[in-house]
Amino acid sequence: MQRRKYSSRSGRPSPPRCNIVRMVEALAKDIRERNLLRAGDRVGVAVSGGADSVALLRALHELQQELGVVLTVVHFHHGIRGAEADKDEVFVAELTQRLGFECVIGRGDVPRHAQLSRQSEETAARELRYRFFESVLRSGAVDLIATAHTMDDQAETMLMRLIRGAGLRGLAGIHAVKDGRRYVRPMLGIRRSDVESYLRKLKQDWREDATNEERKHFRNRLRHELLPRLKELNPNGVEVLARTAGIAQGEEEYWAAEVARLLPMVALPGKPTRGGGRASSPADETIAFDLEKMNKYPVAVQRRLLLEVLRRRGVDADSEHIEALLALVRGKAKAADLPEGWRGVRSFRELRIEKASAPEPKGQAYEHPLPVPGEAAIGEIKLLVQARLEHVPPGDGAYNSGQVAGELLLRDGFSGTLTVRNWRAGDRFWAGNSKSTKKVQDVLQQLKVPAAARKSWPVVALGDEIIWVRGARQRPVRVGFRGQFSRVVVEARELE
Repeated sequence: MQRRKYSSRSGRPSPPRCNIVRMVEALAKDIRERNLLRAGDRVGVAVSGGADSVALLRALHELQQELGVVLTVVHFHHGIRGAEADKDEVFVAELTQRLGFECVIGRGDVPRHAQLSRQSEETAARELRYRFFESVLRSGAVDLIATAHTMDDQAETMLMRLIRGAGLRGLAGIHAVKDGRRYVRPMLGIRRSDVESYLRKLKQDWREDATNEERKHFRNRLRHELLPRLKELNPNGVEVLARTAGIAQGEEEYWAAEVARLLPMVALPGKPTRGGGRASSPADETIAFDLEKMNKYPVAVQRRLLLEVLRRRGVDADSEHIEALLALVRGKAKAADLPEGWRGVRSFRELRIEKASAPEPKGQAYEHPLPVPGEAAIGEIKLLVQARLEHVPPGDGAYNSGQVAGELLLRDGFSGTLTVRNWRAGDRFWAGNSKSTKKVQDVLQQLKVPAAARKSWPVVALGDEIIWVRGARQRPVRVGFRGQFSRVVVEARELE
């Protein structure tokens, strides 16, 4: 972590008051109404160099005296985009110098972290970035971090979670305050178009990340393909989605208080003993629900209680896992597998949520490019994976009449390669015969993949999208070029 201190250029006047346009006034209003920043706060402004974060920095610079805060710029170099990322860092440092703030810079190797932790690069980047933010907070240089999430980010996040099957908690989207005001998002009421208009008025440039245009990432396809169509149906679609997220956040605040009140009435730590007591230890996170008491509550309350217990144990459960646990509550099943090695077990009087007794083997991490057409020999698991393009004739039904459920449609052709790798925590897959995505971990359980082979099980990825899981029906991928269409077909066979 590097810290650089810059002083203001002598005689450089602040921008005239008339430059505080509608965006800045809206930002100041939200900050005051939500009590996001308080006089005396030392605020770390997370600046990547993109338009949103540059606008946040410039706007807070305009409002600094009015708010009574001290600003510090924090910038993280992810080690992904080579020379372009180096230029981002230089840009942020020069802007910081011009405005007269201190700049704290961190660096990380996201590709390496993604490989070691077996996560997508997007997840690994966020993890390393927030580790850096936490180190800045622990150092005492700042009291809180302000990030530049906008209303458009809120709408995108809500749509992504809706498509992936989130409940009300997921639809609450991005919160303006996180972790007890360690992180604040002052720009959730600001449109991205207003951000760019504001910067143009200031004649302030910003950095563009070319990867934001790549359609292989789910968020980018949603941003460039789905949201424009939503705007055609409702020009205020982004505002409507953001407002709905706000309503969901209000509902979540109610449920958080209600669950905190009800949980001690139905949940007991540890396991029952023969003498009628309970055995538990600090290392044992087992918790049991009294089924007689649970069944007195509506399903909506049961669902919330189960979610809260799993959340406290760091279990990333989705609606399918909760429905499996509800089946135990109703007596329709005896056990249910959960993520991260947890399981639910029903007895006569209790539903226990506990760690599975035998952890899965770690397996071997690997990653290999897969050209299209072409093949990749995966020596780690003795498998040959092949990919080819299969022409789609003009009369081929749904493929030519429109996009089918779950299909990846690459309208401008396909270039580059796919990636064959072992699956990683957080991977999701939309099988060709499914109506929505599922966690790869759950797909492997449904395929009854042996525990010894599970950690090394192969998948094929296009960017951060999983298109093939060995043993499951491939996700449809259609490539268009000059009015012609082809399917991407992936196959595998054992190496001799």
